[in-house]
Amino acid sequence: TTESVLLQWQPPEGYTVGDETVTKYKVEGCAQNCGTDELFPPVALVGQKHYVLGGAEYEYTGSIWQLTGNTFWRTVDIVPFFVLDYNITSVDGQGLVVDQNYEFRVSAGNMNSVSFGPLAVISQATPVNIPGRPREVVASNPKNSEVALNFVPPLTSNVTGAAAFYRVLVFNEITLEQYEYPQTLTGTSQILTGFLYGTVYRLTVFSGNLNGFETAGRISTD
Repeated sequence: TTESVLLQWQPPEGYTVGDETVTKYKVEGCAQNCGTDELFPPVALVGQKHYVLGGAEYEYTGSIWQLTGNTFWRTVDIVPFFVLDYNITSVDGQGLVVDQNYEFRVSAGNMNSVSFGPLAVISQATPVNIPGRPREVVASNPKNSEVALNFVPPLTSNVTGAAAFYRVLVFNEITLEQYEYPQTLTGTSQILTGFLYGTVYRLTVFSGNLNGFETAGRISTD
C-alpha cells in the first residue's frame, strides 16, 4: 500500500539459525511523544514536569525522575525468528498517515523469557504516497542509436508523493514489440541508447519512489 513502512533487520551478532537464543522478534511503533534517547537533566527545567525518554514517560517529583508507567510505544506484532522484515500499515490500530513521522524498533526474544532483549530503533520513518505521472515528456534529437529524453517531475499533493526515480517503457511501432529500458532513471534529462536507426519508437515514462511506481505513465510527444 502507499501508507506503509517496510521495516527490515538482521539477527543479533553471533546468532546462528536454530540455536534457540532467538525464537521471536517484537516489532513496536510509536506515533506520538516518542521522546528522545538523551538522558533527562538532573533537575527539571522551569515549568517542566514530564520527560519522555525512549518512549517512556518520567515525572519529576521534586528530587528525582520517576517512571509514571505511561509508554507511547505500541506492539505492532510478534513474529518468528525466520521473519526479518515487516510491512507496517498501522500503529495502535490506527493506519499510518502520510507525511507523519513515526519511530519503529525491533527486539529479539526466546522461549525462556516473556521479555525481549536490547532494542534496535529506527527513527523518523515517514510513509509517502506513490507519485503521480511525469509531465511534458519529450523524446527528441535522434542520432544513430541515441535519443534525448526530457520531462518534468510530477506534482506532489496530499494523495501523491515525490518521485525518486523513473522507468521507461519502449514500444517499437514497426515490430510492435515492447520492452523495458534496462536502466532506471534518476534524472529528468537523459540520453537513452540502444535504438535501431530508422525505427520509430514511442517512450512511456513512469514515476516511482520506495513505495512503488504509478501505473498510468506519460507517453512522449515526439
